[in-house]
Amino acid sequence: MGPIAFYGVAGVMPRENDFTGRVQPDAIAFDVGFGSYGNGLDDGVAEQVSSSQWFVFGGSVAAQRFGSAMTGHLDGALEVYTPSSPTTYTLAAQCVASNNSMTLTPIAQPARRR
Repeated sequence: MGPIAFYGVAGVMPRENDFTGRVQPDAIAFDVGFGSYGNGLDDGVAEQVSSSQWFVFGGSVAAQRFGSAMTGHLDGALEVYTPSSPTTYTLAAQCVASNNSMTLTPIAQPARRR
């Protein structure tokens, strides 16, 4: 797959980083991205993990609570992109599967309201 062009401010990665879903006491389900994986960094949650790499994931997530963590699967894609110019990024690695394991863990306790 060749480079992918993104429009906007040069050197700035567009981010969608939003999702729709349901939260229940012991389970969550949500959809991230548009389902056309490999077509760009705005197709899911995009995070810059180094000066030369972006990690992106998108798809459908379903998870159950086990203790304080939520464990489940991602039916979608895990992708790594590298810049090939200030506004163009190349797909460097991709895993598209219906059984990508995932675990969400809390990193801080919510503040109590008084």
